[in-house]
Amino acid sequence: MYSAQEDIPTAAKGFPELDRYDPPERNDLSRGRNSGEKWSADMWRLGCLIWEVFNGSLPRSASLRSLGKIPKALVPHYCELVGANPKIRPNPARFLLNCRGPKGFMNNGFVETNLFLEEIQVSL
Repeated sequence: MYSAQEDIPTAAKGFPELDRYDPPERNDLSRGRNSGEKWSADMWRLGCLIWEVFNGSLPRSASLRSLGKIPKALVPHYCELVGANPKIRPNPARFLLNCRGPKGFMNNGFVETNLFLEEIQVSL
């Protein structure tokens, strides 16, 4: 008998095509699935997104080692995101703060203007 639920992926089955976005600690059972901070896996995936924005579709996680067209101002922050040790990946607030620092990728008029407009909107 056919069950409609057979086509729905479960948490255990997942989507195999998304495995390339999984951080290395997810597959390393010796370190445990919960190694690192609660945001560590999300920050790894943000690194994957940054790679894809500048280089196109990520064929496999090993491609993250190649910087490709990632801008120089973003490279040190990107490298923190895709670092093998989940305990030293930055939290979201620290990542944004670092990117907005002197000579940072997000230290520009466009970002400053958007933040200013957001503050005006909140205060109205």
